[in-house]
Amino acid sequence: MNNEYELRLVCPPGYSFPEGLVRLCQVVQQQATVADSWYVPGHVASFERHERWVATGGAAPIRIRRDSSDDRAACHIEVKRLGSPGDYSAAQEVALPCADPETAHMFLTTAGYVHVIDISKMRTTYHHPDGVWLSVDDYGGRGSVLEIEGRSVSGTAEEVLSYLRGWAHRNLGASLAELHEPYVLTMIRDALRSAELTA
Repeated sequence: MNNEYELRLVCPPGYSFPEGLVRLCQVVQQQATVADSWYVPGHVASFERHERWVATGGAAPIRIRRDSSDDRAACHIEVKRLGSPGDYSAAQEVALPCADPETAHMFLTTAGYVHVIDISKMRTTYHHPDGVWLSVDDYGGRGSVLEIEGRSVSGTAEEVLSYLRGWAHRNLGASLAELHEPYVLTMIRDALRSAELTA
């Protein structure tokens, strides 16, 4: 289990990092394909019940992740526990390696989870000497999101997030709006709405 502290910023079309920032960063992951299959507990697999679950609990949807740059396992089941309901900037994360996505799917469905949606993105990750990791996630026609994570920054959740916001303002300017929920949560909501309309 590891503590995860991160900001999410919306990248406008055609956005690129300032040139000086790029020179300081090491490219860790170049255009890797990341495919996530998202699941929710069966008892909240409707739009209204899902919204109540998200608003009142510290849980979050579970995903099966396949990463083309990761040779440790064919896939992982990744579970997050939020620090407080609705706050996705600070969470505890557990990643369980699995032999293949089919086994992971069988495990989750047997445990009572329901598959909601598959989402793929192209990810490029950079490491800055300040201990900050930057991941640009391109969702194709759905837009791009920049995740800023303080993996090497010590302190409480509030201290790390304050550091990251200050770092982003100094290095990226104030032009990128912060997302207070993961971009994929909107897609999960849309999928649950669509399932109800077609049922």
